[in-house]
Amino acid sequence: MNFTQLLLKAGPTRLFAMLGIAAVVAALLFTLVFRIGGEPKALLFAGVETREMAEITQRLEAADIPYEIREDGGSIYVTRSQVFNARMMLSADGLPSRGSIGYEIFDQPDALGQTQFQQNINRLRALEG
Repeated sequence: MNFTQLLLKAGPTRLFAMLGIAAVVAALLFTLVFRIGGEPKALLFAGVETREMAEITQRLEAADIPYEIREDGGSIYVTRSQVFNARMMLSADGLPSRGSIGYEIFDQPDALGQTQFQQNINRLRALEG
């Protein structure tokens, strides 16, 4: 039996079902090819303020570094191979200006009157940066 004869014999309902299945399979293959084909993204910065986000994205565009903004605009992702270069470039420009908290948290004047729990929390914050 010829393929055309098989299609003619199938009827319109089966033809639409076969076309639908073929379209779904094609869409899945298309999605897989373009999802897997791209280089994986890595987090550049998280919790960035809107003003600094604009400056960071301008600098990334000027350096031709592709980026994605995720999680309500607070996180910037770049390709994994560009993370180090982007961080070095942006830190030379002083971005982001809000640095992480380190052991300077213990330099605050109220550090002497803290409970053990508060000191443990501050120690954890200092270790995590």
